[in-house]
Amino acid sequence: MGGIPFQMQEDEVRSLCESFGKLKSFNLIKDNSQVGINKGYAFFEYQDERAIDKAIKALNQLEIKDKRLKV
Repeated sequence: MGGIPFQMQEDEVRSLCESFGKLKSFNLIKDNSQVGINKGYAFFEYQDERAIDKAIKALNQLEIKDKRLKV
């Protein structure tokens, strides 16, 4: 997923993704040069593949703060 607002915290992004199903893996890419800042993208995988389509439909183009998600 791309287009994540840089100031969003890991628990916020994870919670957003988990609202569609239990995650198998999750990795929000962080900017190591600045504390509390992410690079705007994350990788995640669901345990149940049925959650994938729901998540894509709901999250793709979702506007959060000044950004629009791309899934």
